[in-house]
Amino acid sequence: MFSRGVGRQAATPRDESRAGKDSGDNRTLSDGAGRRPVRFVARVYCTGIIRFVDVPPEVGRAFSGRHVPVRGTCNGATLVGTLVPRGQGRYRLALNAAVRREAGGVEAGDDVAMSLGPAPPHPIPGVPAELAAALSRVRGGRLAFEAWPPGRRREVLSWLAAAKRPETRARRIALILRRLGLA
Repeated sequence: MFSRGVGRQAATPRDESRAGKDSGDNRTLSDGAGRRPVRFVARVYCTGIIRFVDVPPEVGRAFSGRHVPVRGTCNGATLVGTLVPRGQGRYRLALNAAVRREAGGVEAGDDVAMSLGPAPPHPIPGVPAELAAALSRVRGGRLAFEAWPPGRRREVLSWLAAAKRPETRARRIALILRRLGLA
């Protein structure tokens, strides 16, 4: 299907100029006010089975927040994702298989031209009444749930909403409380 491409340099001189290397605009954000997105070249690396790119520190400083929703491109392929903290004020971005495939089959070791700007926050569904009641019965329950990253809360709430029978919902709520360390 796609070659692994380890050691292959995906960023060409054309990509680097497209990436804003020579334009000096690495600290501006695309906010709809006519400013261009942040552009940089990054090397793809693998942690477990997930492929990531590190966001350069000067680019990370242009964003604010713990988990930052972004939209942009990777070698021209459209992406929507979340910058996650890596420590010491640095961020990284996961590249899913669809984006990597559309970006030319990039893999670990490849350099990619990135363009990122802020995106509206990913919506988090409301907490169902049954879960809210269970969290309120435990001291610090709501705070513990809110401490989870937004993506995890979305996933858990979606999983809970998929339960059709009341018994299944009750079992899932009990499991959520256990995972939060509250039961």
